[in-house]
Amino acid sequence: MSENPPLIDEFLLDPERLRGDMIGEIETVEEDADEWDELNNPTTGEEDVQAADKERFDDDVLPPEEEVHLTEEEAEQLYDQFQHEDNEDYEFDKIVDHKLTTSGLTLTVKYIGETQDDVLEVPFKILKKDVPLELAKYIRDNVVESRRSGHFNTWATNVIKTHGRTVRRMRRYYNVGRTVRARKNRTKAGISRNQRNAAMPMREKYGIRIPQSIRQAILFDEQNKNMLWQDSVAKEINSLKTLDVFSFKSASHVCSKSDGWSYAPMHMIFDVKREDLRHKSRLVVGGHVIDSSKHNTYSSTVQDLSVRLLQLITIRNGLSIMTGDISNAFCTAPIAEKIYTRAGPEFGAQQGCLLILKRALYGLKTAS
Repeated sequence: MSENPPLIDEFLLDPERLRGDMIGEIETVEEDADEWDELNNPTTGEEDVQAADKERFDDDVLPPEEEVHLTEEEAEQLYDQFQHEDNEDYEFDKIVDHKLTTSGLTLTVKYIGETQDDVLEVPFKILKKDVPLELAKYIRDNVVESRRSGHFNTWATNVIKTHGRTVRRMRRYYNVGRTVRARKNRTKAGISRNQRNAAMPMREKYGIRIPQSIRQAILFDEQNKNMLWQDSVAKEINSLKTLDVFSFKSASHVCSKSDGWSYAPMHMIFDVKREDLRHKSRLVVGGHVIDSSKHNTYSSTVQDLSVRLLQLITIRNGLSIMTGDISNAFCTAPIAEKIYTRAGPEFGAQQGCLLILKRALYGLKTAS
C-alpha cells in the first residue's frame, strides 16, 4: 500500500522548495535585466566606438565630431540643386564663392541655362561628384582652412595629383605628342656654328670691335688701316711654335681612331687688354670633344687667404714683394691624350697640314 501523499500545506511551506524556486526567479530577473541594459546601454568601449566611426567616415563629409545637421535653409538649397541636376537645360559654368562653416563647405555655383542663368548654394559633398576637378582647383586656390593640411585641401591635392597622373599615362599609352616631336627633329636641323656667329651681336670692348674669326680680324685691320689683330695672331702662333706645341705632318697623314687618336677642332679667340688696350689673340682647342675620363684633371689653385697671409708676413718683416708672369704657361706641360687637328688660316702657308699636339693647349681638361 502506497504512502500517503504530503499535505498541500506542508508542500507549499517546504523551506527547501521555496529556497530553490526563489533563487531561480532571482537569477531569471537578473538575466532579463542584463539583456535589457545591453540593448538600451551598450557596453562597447570608447575605442571600439571611435574605430566604428572611422570606418563609416568618408572623404565627402566632415569628421563626426565636427558634423552638424543641415539647417532648413541648407536643406532647401540642396533640394534646388537636385532640381537643377534633373534639368538638362542648365550647365555648370564656374564657382563664384564659398562659405566654410562647422557643418562643412558650401560653394556658390553659377549655372548657365538656355533662357537665364542661376546661382545656387551647393554643398561640397554634392558638387564634388559633379565637377571634381574644377572644385579641387578652386579649393586649392581659394579655400583657407585652420590647419595647413585640412580635410578639403588634402582632398583637392589628391584629386589634382590623380588627374595629372592619369593624363600622363594616357599620353604614354596612346603615344600622344611623340610623333610630332620626332618629325620636327627629322625635318628641321639645328643651326650651324657659322649661323650662330652671324646672329650674335657685334662685340665691342673699350670702343674697339672684337672679331669672332680670322676672316673678321683681317677685315677689321683693313677697315682700321693697321695690322694690330694680324700681328697678335702671328705672335701667338710663333710662341706656340717656339714651345714645340705641334708636330707638323702632311695633309695626307692618317691618325687612326683604332690607335687611340682623337680629333679636336681649333679656333682663335680675341680680346683687348685693359691696361694698355693691347690686342690679344689666343689659340684654343675644343677639349669638350675629348674623353679625358682616364686622366687626372684635378687643378689646384691658391686661396685668397694664403695670398693675404704672405702679404702680412712680408709687411711684418719688412720684405719686398715681387710678381711675375710666365708667358704661355699652360703650353709648357706635355699632353696626356693622343689628339690631332688641322691647321687653319692663322698658320699661313702651313694651312691644311695635319697637326699632332705634343703639349697641353688651352681648352683641354688636362691643360691645367
